[in-house]
Amino acid sequence: MPRAPVSTFDRAVRLLAARRRSEAELRGALEHQGAPAGEIADAIARVKHLAYLDDRTLAEDRARKLLAQGYAVDLAAQKLAATGFDEPDASAAVRGAAEGATSEELCRRALEVRRKGRNLLTLEGAARRRLARALVARGHDPQIVARLLGVAPRDREAEARE
Repeated sequence: MPRAPVSTFDRAVRLLAARRRSEAELRGALEHQGAPAGEIADAIARVKHLAYLDDRTLAEDRARKLLAQGYAVDLAAQKLAATGFDEPDASAAVRGAAEGATSEELCRRALEVRRKGRNLLTLEGAARRRLARALVARGHDPQIVARLLGVAPRDREAEARE
């Protein structure tokens, strides 16, 4: 017996039941499945009305997760925007998740995550430099990182000359 066709709304609900998605992610998934643009717009309006889709709350949750993973505010906002959130919304979500913490406080938290229980006093120079590179790669200010770890900040111009 043939199956009844699945509506775009039903597909949207199934996608959201599998995992939380932003509006942009849901729209992309439905487009990938070949749903007509008009039906996608209707389905998205309906799931929003039913409160199955809430970009603001999702952005805040993802922002908290990125900060907990050790990202700096600006890089976390860029990562959120890259997943389909509006840049101002992504930035506001990350700043809200930071709860007024300074760049140095966030860097200290990231350091705690990255050091994985190791005592900073026992880390030798190479290990400290690797840790510093990891923090800078997560968007933290190299000057703050250098001060917290007691390493000289990287001089890219000097490295390029060598």
